[in-house]
Amino acid sequence: MNVSTILEDEEPPPPYAAIDPMERPTLILPRPTLIMPRPAQPRYAVCTPGQLGELLDSLERGHVARVERFLEENPSFDISSDMSNGELKTPLHVACRTGSPYLIAVLLRHPAIEVNRRNKFGATPIFVACSYGNLRVVELLLGSPDVDINVAAEDGRTPLWIASYYGYTKVMKLLMYSGKQPDALKIATYFGEELSVVQAAASRGRLEAVSLLESYLSVLGKA
Repeated sequence: MNVSTILEDEEPPPPYAAIDPMERPTLILPRPTLIMPRPAQPRYAVCTPGQLGELLDSLERGHVARVERFLEENPSFDISSDMSNGELKTPLHVACRTGSPYLIAVLLRHPAIEVNRRNKFGATPIFVACSYGNLRVVELLLGSPDVDINVAAEDGRTPLWIASYYGYTKVMKLLMYSGKQPDALKIATYFGEELSVVQAAASRGRLEAVSLLESYLSVLGKA
């Protein structure tokens, strides 16, 4: 007998409905798993006062390696944390005062950095850098596409205003020719007196700064 004959003689299996119910396979459904929602995690890690104190000390001393290590070990640290007990000075504010360009470069690489963050008095990091005449720091900040050099402090002073007041002509030139169009006609109320940018420079006898401003305004057709 060949194989084809065997196959032809065999009866096909009965359909599923013809199978004895007692012989049907039992379908076991898995028990539903109750998934409890996870508690919301804070967006930023909360650092201890000791950790913040260590970071502040590193920033003030310009210890680039220590700041880099802190940021690596605390990747979710809020880079805009207040480092001054209520004055809203961020790490970038502090670094702009101390004037380390290497430190500024490290902070600017942070993905959550806010270059226009204002402190308690409305000053941005670039305002702080200009007020201390930190030329290289100002240059690095101007390299950030998001920096706004016309954000004024609470009393109306801008980075150009404060640089002119102190006669930091090199800083002034950086601001003027950065392509970010600083407001050279800004008027601020300083110690109760309203002063334009030119008047601010003149009030301190900054003749070179006055001449630079007048030339800049002449080019703009606003002299």
